[in-house]
Amino acid sequence: MLAIHGLASPALAQIYPKEYIKNLRTKANDGDPKSQYGLAIYSLNENKPKEAWKWLNKSAENGYAEAQLKMGDYYKDGLLIGYGQLTVAIDLEKSLEWYKRAADQNHLGATENICALRSRGPAQNLSEAITYCRASSQKGRHNGYFY
Repeated sequence: MLAIHGLASPALAQIYPKEYIKNLRTKANDGDPKSQYGLAIYSLNENKPKEAWKWLNKSAENGYAEAQLKMGDYYKDGLLIGYGQLTVAIDLEKSLEWYKRAADQNHLGATENICALRSRGPAQNLSEAITYCRASSQKGRHNGYFY
């Protein structure tokens, strides 16, 4: 398991006034996926990993590509946050599912991650790798994998 990466921002509670967080929470509860993602970041920064995971899941399920990318990352790498309060086991198939959802929305990072996962290792599928590596390359990204 790896420590969580790429989601928390430093001292969000000190940067944003309570009114902003209240509005963010209202929008998140109303189903706004970008607000749900923002609340996930805020909750993580407040050392509330279960709440952060809940909001990240909701955001991803509601179609926010950046949240879907993070879900893919966490299932690819494994997740340990809050000093063991929350763990997510490595699951490459779930990781690929989340990456594909984000890639379907033209998220280039997700496309590259599918290319990498399918190019080698236990999730190798060369036919699928070629498809995603080409898509990444056609958008101007050359990440070192074959095309």
